[in-house]
Amino acid sequence: DDVTLDFCEPGKAKLKGQLEIAPSAAAPPSYDVIGKSNLEVTPGGKYRPPNCRSRHKVAVIIPHRDREAHLKHLLSHLHPILQRQQLEYTVYVVHQIHGSLFNRAMLMNVGFAQASLDNNYDCFIFHDVDLLLESDRCGYHCPKLSEHGRSNPKHLSVAVDKFDDVMPTYRYVFGGVSIFTREQFLSVNGFSNLYWGWGAEDDDLFLRTWRKGYKVDRTDTEKCSFRMISHSHDRDNPMSAMRYLLLKQSLQRQNEDGLSSLRYRLISKTRGRVFTNVTVDVGGPTPKFIELM
Repeated sequence: DDVTLDFCEPGKAKLKGQLEIAPSAAAPPSYDVIGKSNLEVTPGGKYRPPNCRSRHKVAVIIPHRDREAHLKHLLSHLHPILQRQQLEYTVYVVHQIHGSLFNRAMLMNVGFAQASLDNNYDCFIFHDVDLLLESDRCGYHCPKLSEHGRSNPKHLSVAVDKFDDVMPTYRYVFGGVSIFTREQFLSVNGFSNLYWGWGAEDDDLFLRTWRKGYKVDRTDTEKCSFRMISHSHDRDNPMSAMRYLLLKQSLQRQNEDGLSSLRYRLISKTRGRVFTNVTVDVGGPTPKFIELM
């Protein structure tokens, strides 16, 4: 850090407010074009404000498989927002190789672990690849400490156009875009590693967060609305029945299942023009997983 620089002043940020978003059917820009449009972003998808010292050091973690067009749309849209918000940040894309069911939650844990090896980030944003922010006045950083000296994890994507900009009514919803400090994520032991296929891993995270005494922060919803990139629906999860049994047992497993039990094989870690790509083999459901049922 260049301690000779003054801290960035939020009031001087050149925010645009409501943003134009290209139709989902539009062809995404190439990574080369995204890079040329964000010249101050350095290899690995890193950025630091040139004229002031950011108050926030952020890792953006995006789980990915088979959504290349969505990823390009997101990176093209997100990089300028993060720069206008005067953040010091790095974008990590965690890519799961083929061969097993997608495990979004485990990829989030991998992203946290790999980002933590690179830098002492104070804030981690876990971001689905198909959500585009509609106004840059929604801050992509961790909330300030409360008057009691403690902050809470934040659920940013409360309003999504797919749901008519209204949060689904069940109280456990915590998916899409969520924000944790390092201490918060370590405290809850990250995500569970046992949710193969889609569904319930965010509900599990909510329970973990609640169990550790946090309240999910859903303030600023009028600023934080998202557009979902349209795409075909994923196939039914063949383990859908198991995931609800897992959810029922969530709190019993919290201390043993998560960051503390994370196992994966790092295939590669490369610093591309506009993101750091982490490719991993996370295996698949194990006999131990079946025994838990």
